[in-house]
Amino acid sequence: MEKEQNLNKMAFKDYYDTLSDDAKETVRNRILGESGMSYTTFYYKLRNNTFKPLERKLIDNIINDVNPKVLC
Repeated sequence: MEKEQNLNKMAFKDYYDTLSDDAKETVRNRILGESGMSYTTFYYKLRNNTFKPLERKLIDNIINDVNPKVLC
C-alpha cells in the first residue's frame, strides 16, 4: 500500500528538471533561504534524493506557493 502511494508522487528532481532556469533559481533560492541549507548540500540532496521529511514538507509548500507564479 505504501509503495503504491510513493509511485503516485513525482520525485522532486524530476519536477525540478522540468522547470525553466528562472523558475529553478526561484525555487532553489526559496529552499536555501527558508531551510538554511547550503547550495552544495541542496544539489547533493537533489542528486541523491536524500531530503529529510521536514525538508520535503518545506519543498512541497514552496512548490505549491511558487507554482502559480511559474505558470503565469
